[in-house]
Amino acid sequence: MTEKLLFFFLLFICLAKASTSTPSLPSNIHNKTQSPKHFVLIHGACHGAWSWYKVATLLRNSGHNVTALDLGASGISPIQVQQLPSLSEFVEPLTKVMVSLLPNEKVILVGHSLGGAVISIFMERFPHKVAAAVFVTAIMYGPTLNFSTVHAEVTKGRDFMDTQYRYDNGTNNPATSQVFGPKFMATTLYQLSPPQDLNLALSLVRLFPLYNYDVIKLTKEKYGSVRRVFIVADQDHGIVLDAQNYMIKNNPPNEVKVINGSDHMVMFSKPVELFCHLQRLAITAMHGNRSGCYSLKFNMLGNSSKPIGTSAPATRNLYYSFDVGLVNFGYIPTETNFVEGSKQLEVLKRDLEAVDRKKTPFVVLQRHRPMYTRSNERGDAPEGENAGAFGV
Repeated sequence: MTEKLLFFFLLFICLAKASTSTPSLPSNIHNKTQSPKHFVLIHGACHGAWSWYKVATLLRNSGHNVTALDLGASGISPIQVQQLPSLSEFVEPLTKVMVSLLPNEKVILVGHSLGGAVISIFMERFPHKVAAAVFVTAIMYGPTLNFSTVHAEVTKGRDFMDTQYRYDNGTNNPATSQVFGPKFMATTLYQLSPPQDLNLALSLVRLFPLYNYDVIKLTKEKYGSVRRVFIVADQDHGIVLDAQNYMIKNNPPNEVKVINGSDHMVMFSKPVELFCHLQRLAITAMHGNRSGCYSLKFNMLGNSSKPIGTSAPATRNLYYSFDVGLVNFGYIPTETNFVEGSKQLEVLKRDLEAVDRKKTPFVVLQRHRPMYTRSNERGDAPEGENAGAFGV
């Protein structure tokens, strides 16, 4: 018995390791969300929409609508940096998206790095159009914390190494744009990211315009009305942990999430973890943290239309299965009928019969509650009796 437990423990460790090394989810997982959202992804300095390719793929494969934008003079935008004298012209691509939304349509804004300053502008301008704003180790200034103060804190003591600057107003005036150098990117931004992603970035980064975002005043009435989530990257050398905590302390968001082992480029070094946080946010953005909302995440096997006894919508997708490597995982609840002739039992039988032991010699079946219980609670005892009666 001890050997079997040890095997499964090691198996789960291996699966967890595999899931964090690549953004690819199993091709046969039923992962289409029942509650799709519109994510608008905003890149950081010198980058473009291309930097979101891993996370955007995961979100789209889950059924969400995704708009990954190139801001002015970024990515594949034909505009050159010297053609953007004002901040409003730089953010015009996002302005066009926001004004094009339907009257009742809302988006989830996601900003990375300096992209946090950009989404802050639109939280102020279109608070009724933003369901939530996510700051991925990003600049997060606010009504009582101005941009220049945050920028000074973030860049304090930083060596920009081989970063290059452009001075369109003369060298006696502040730089008007910058582009990160290879050494700075490799050691400060991408030190934990896959080397192929660093190589991709080295070929695509562009001059990025520098503005004073303090010209846009943020208010508690508008900016402050939008739900904010800050995602901490604990190994970030670009916006170090102390600077992230400074923003969180002085402009507290509604929620803070931590992604361990991530460098500044979270979407490259930890794309699956970032996706999972965004996926959970998509659920709570519409339904809040109410019991039962987990059932809205995936299109699973089964189709129970019975309410689950909470304020959440009726559950329609309670049981499902998928393969990972050599293992077939099956998940069933205890809140759904499990007697002979029930839909759940029929699906479970059919699924188990379809397992190819040559491809997946191991089968793991998980339930929400224990198969056997001494509980006399009304909802527990009958479940235990049903489970035992059918030998599960």
